[in-house]
Amino acid sequence: MTITQDFFISILQLVDDDLLCSIQTSDENLMHAMNQMKNVKIIGWSADIILSMENKRLLIKHVMSFNTEERINYFLILKDDKIIFISYDGFEIGTIASSITLPDIFISKFVKTGICWVAENIDIYM
Repeated sequence: MTITQDFFISILQLVDDDLLCSIQTSDENLMHAMNQMKNVKIIGWSADIILSMENKRLLIKHVMSFNTEERINYFLILKDDKIIFISYDGFEIGTIASSITLPDIFISKFVKTGICWVAENIDIYM
């Protein structure tokens, strides 16, 4: 597993179910996979997905099979209309809201290494 796959999977496992996720990608296979999910709205090369346990499982399976996290232009998770996580350009770096409780392993693997920033408020234009 690559560090970007690990980061992507860790984020999905960290957040609650039933949150809204927006993904923009140029990967046709990922778009096709997301089109098969429940509670998804596809517009062009973007998808809005409700992160159910099943949709998380399908995203993880696809990322592990095809390394599609490298072709995600942005990945955004909202809770109560506020951004709690955002990552641009293939999960190289992400920003997570300070309101999320982060386990020590996540902090040591992603925050202390500079892969994930913690912010009190996340602006989409960061």
